Formats: sequence, C-alpha cells, structure tokens
Amino acid sequence: MPTVSDVSTDVEPPRSWDAAVFFTFADSAWVPGADYRTSIEFHDGSQQRTVTARDLFDAPTGETRTPWYRLRPGRDGFSTVVRITLEHAGGARTTADYPLTIQRDEFVTVLARVYTRDRNEWYISMPRHRKSFPLHPSARAQPGDSLWVEHTGRNRECFDCPN
Repeated sequence: MPTVSDVSTDVEPPRSWDAAVFFTFADSAWVPGADYRTSIEFHDGSQQRTVTARDLFDAPTGETRTPWYRLRPGRDGFSTVVRITLEHAGGARTTADYPLTIQRDEFVTVLARVYTRDRNEWYISMPRHRKSFPLHPSARAQPGDSLWVEHTGRNRECFDCPN
C-alpha cells in the first residue's frame, strides 16, 4: 500500500526510489489569466493518482511544480498513460492521453501547457517527446492554440548536469 513517503517535495527524489515523475502546468487557480482548471491522472505502478493545482508549489529551484511521485518500474520498465484534462471556462473540456514509458533510474518531468507553436521555433535543447492535442474549439484564445505535452528524463547522476 502506498504511503505519504511516495511523495516528495525535495529538489531530488529520495535515494531509495528507482524512478519518479513531477508535473508542471498552468491552471487558473495558480496562473493569472489562465482560463481553465487542470487535472492529471496516472498510475504509479501501485495506485491511480490524481494531481491538480492544489499540488503545485514553488520549488527551491524557482519552478512551480508538483512534488515528485514515486514510480515503480519492473525489470523491463513501466508504462502508464498520463491523462490530462482541461476544464475550460463555460464547461468545455479537453482531454489528452499521453503515453509515458519509464525505466529504472529515470526521473521525469512532464510539462503540459496551452499555446500556439510558432512554425519558426527551434527546439535545440527542448524535449524530444512532445505531442500536441487539439483544444475544444470554444476554448481557444488564438486559432492555433493546442495543448502541448512533453517530457524530459534524466538519471540519478545527472541532476546537476547543465541543460
């Protein structure tokens, strides 16, 4: 049975964990001007979890994020689907299912945000695991807005590596 020790607000996850994830996202409860509420559901290898803006905090690293959530990969890794739901003003909903595969000694950040991608953007140092999902048509601030979800991973030895 999972315990509170499966969640950590430290800069790095506890040494005893084999894998972990944290999330960053905008939400009207946290970011002025955002017009939606976000919920994120995922299975951690032991139980289903739901993350909302109530879980966000200002980390010592300067980022607004959730705590680390412990994941339990087996010998061959672990796969889950991260379901992100935006409840827009007026009741419209956007739901995105983002597949996530984790290996042992992998610590992942999942970012979810709404924006319009500029076709001239260069993402040299950005994550390779990026996917866009269409927003509910009544929820777009700009015609090209999408929900973008991406993740980056690193191993235990690379927490201090330059980006």
